[in-house]
Order: sequence, then structure tokens, then C-alpha cells
Amino acid sequence: MKVDEATEGRRLRKRNEEIPKKLKREANEKEMDGFTKRVLRIPVEKPFD
Repeated sequence: MKVDEATEGRRLRKRNEEIPKKLKREANEKEMDGFTKRVLRIPVEKPFD
């Protein structure tokens, strides 16, 4: 069996572009509602230590 010289050597793989998990899907309304409730629950006057 004869192997082509082009396929015989090392092949360079094309890398997939890395997409952050947060950009892979949209946030639905329920998630955003829960997020805003959590953020608004934090008192603004309280300084960080």
C-alpha cells in the first residue's frame, strides 16, 4: 500500500477559537432577575474590608 507523501508527515491541526462559557449562551430573564435581586440586596454604604 502506497501512502501519499503529503499525508505521511506530521499534520498541523487547526485550533478551534476559544469562546468563554459566558458568551456561549444568552442569559434568560429568570437568571437576570435573580442576578439583579442579589446585586440590589448588597448594601451600598457597607465598605469593603
